[in-house]
Amino acid sequence: MIVSFSAKSDLGLKRKVNEDSFLADENIGLFMVLDGIGGHLAGEVASKLGLNTIKKNVIRSIKNKPLADNQNLSREVQILNESLMLANQVIYEAANSQPEYFGMGTTVASLLLGRENIAIAHVGDSRIYLIRENSIERLTEDHSLVMEQFKRGIISAQEAEKSEMKNIITRALGAEELLTPTVDELIPFNNDLFLICSDGLTDLVTDDELLEIILKSRHVLDQAAQNLIDKANEKGGKDNITAILVNIKCRSRKKLTQYLYLAFDRVFSYFRVKMID
Repeated sequence: MIVSFSAKSDLGLKRKVNEDSFLADENIGLFMVLDGIGGHLAGEVASKLGLNTIKKNVIRSIKNKPLADNQNLSREVQILNESLMLANQVIYEAANSQPEYFGMGTTVASLLLGRENIAIAHVGDSRIYLIRENSIERLTEDHSLVMEQFKRGIISAQEAEKSEMKNIITRALGAEELLTPTVDELIPFNNDLFLICSDGLTDLVTDDELLEIILKSRHVLDQAAQNLIDKANEKGGKDNITAILVNIKCRSRKKLTQYLYLAFDRVFSYFRVKMID
């Protein structure tokens, strides 16, 4: 894979501290956004602690550490899953050993590149999107109260988008002693573009607007990322805003094989099953 990317973070118009953290490291193929939770700078501490823990464990696992043989999960998925669970433990212990950090936590949306596949893992309501051709697909499902209500048929999709409770999350790194991240993986297609972002963007900018903005400037990723942040600020900028765009160029495949990959992926995108939830 050949990777190009842009990563930008903005304070927004209402916050005094940026509690988002992000990593875009093409050398290890790791990209992630974390949105901290907790008062008096605790959210900032949690997101940075989570980022550093995940990064260090991914590097260690790639270089040295053999993982348990699990035929249902790729090595990249196992690495991300293990790294997020470790980060949860580290943040939880820090939050419960220092009074000023009690109750802190962080979301995370992460993407790890393999040789032929891409693993994703998330906790909370930071999101990952796939932009393929002229369409956008949300690859993550928010761990939130509103999403649970929607899945149970209590509220409609329109009501979920407008709900005042949309920011109440049901899962976060550090919130509980034990945590199971949601993980998935896919085989990328040539010129696939991934957006990893915090809810400071998606609370204000709709999926259709995200797609429109990205398609207009996708060939200049820095500009596309900045345009996303500018749009959120135009709509009020009520939270910190972080966006990472990752473009994938794959080795060329024979045309028939390429079409088969595309057809397979389109069919199964509707029936994607989370392997760990």
